[in-house]
Amino acid sequence: MMELMTDRALANGARLRCEDLSKKVAGDRWLVRLRCVLTCPPAPWMEADIDGSDDESAWLRHELADGLRFEQEFERNFVDEGDREEILAGFLERVEAMAAGYLGGEAFVRHLFTRRLAELRQQYVVEKARGREAAVEEDDDGPADFSHCFR
Repeated sequence: MMELMTDRALANGARLRCEDLSKKVAGDRWLVRLRCVLTCPPAPWMEADIDGSDDESAWLRHELADGLRFEQEFERNFVDEGDREEILAGFLERVEAMAAGYLGGEAFVRHLFTRRLAELRQQYVVEKARGREAAVEEDDDGPADFSHCFR
């Protein structure tokens, strides 16, 4: 069962959403889990950083059309039921401190964009290579016939 803990906009235009995903493990023991999702809408400077009109640039623009997403989970297992709320509050306090400083700053969004762009460029190369391999496999007539070797 998911419970929304916080959902708010940050100073840099990103949206922070924290969800309590805790669940009872056994008896009075809990798996305390807090999932935090930060979403950044697309910005004009992101479009400007993807230069070119080639296939790769078009693919990158398509992949980044919805903006950026950063997800992090905090979890602690086998927590006593009496300590559950305190641990969850501690996780949330940590996230709020990060949101006020690092996550809420423009530098974080730029760093996240740079990292995601590098990952997508690598993914594009891999997918393009797979596309070439698929084309080669389509032209293949199947496995070679070596039955004459076994007569």
